[in-house]
Amino acid sequence: MKRILLCLMFALIASGCSKIEKKVIDIDTKPSGAKILISEYDERTGKDVKKELGTSPVQYEIAIPEFARYSSAMPNDDEDDFSLASTHTKERTRRPKYVVKAQKDGYFTEEKAIVNYDYLFKSGRFRLVLEKSPMWWATSESPATNQWINLIINPEITPMEMWQRVVDAVTKRFPELKEYDYNSGYLVTEFKKKSFKTSRGTFLLRAKFIATVMETNPLTYRMKLVSEWSDQEESKWHPYPRVFIEDAQLIEELMERFQAF
Repeated sequence: MKRILLCLMFALIASGCSKIEKKVIDIDTKPSGAKILISEYDERTGKDVKKELGTSPVQYEIAIPEFARYSSAMPNDDEDDFSLASTHTKERTRRPKYVVKAQKDGYFTEEKAIVNYDYLFKSGRFRLVLEKSPMWWATSESPATNQWINLIINPEITPMEMWQRVVDAVTKRFPELKEYDYNSGYLVTEFKKKSFKTSRGTFLLRAKFIATVMETNPLTYRMKLVSEWSDQEESKWHPYPRVFIEDAQLIEELMERFQAF
């Protein structure tokens, strides 16, 4: 009987220790309105389960991992709780169970692991601060970004007049023309380049304008804005989905003033 009682006590203790604590937490960003994705690591399968939760603020139920059941240091009174996603010193070498990713137009993507469970379970809040991308704010969308668009010219405008107007409009935004020839209707600028300093390093953005006469009857121009970004080393350039604001305005001006309706 004594052995049975001991076994029952051991089973109760074991079941109490293995009880999984769960809590619904509030996940938000500064600024809010970011798309939130969470990656949950399954120790049994060794795989990550990824879920899209929606736009911040969102709620999500988490289970505190067994290894994380310790008393974490609470933040100072003057510490912003938006910074509490840093890795706890005791768990730097252990793979986190939850990793939260936030994505918002105009900001760098932020990804942080949930590690401070003691504070998280007391506050019920998890915050990520998003850093502005200055390159995004200096640019705009355009239908001519890295792809050709056609401009059918108003028949009341002669080919020579149109050529002069294109050259005039382009040289207001681009300091140098690389090639231009009225007879072939071809025009391409030199790249212009701007740099943007951020906490993640310096990024470069460059752009050039290309135009060519595609047809003479009706007179049709084919135009494109090439937009590319790179890091400070300039070892490799990548297409960028937006163009400088003044270049987007160039396309709008040409389409609105000279297009045949």
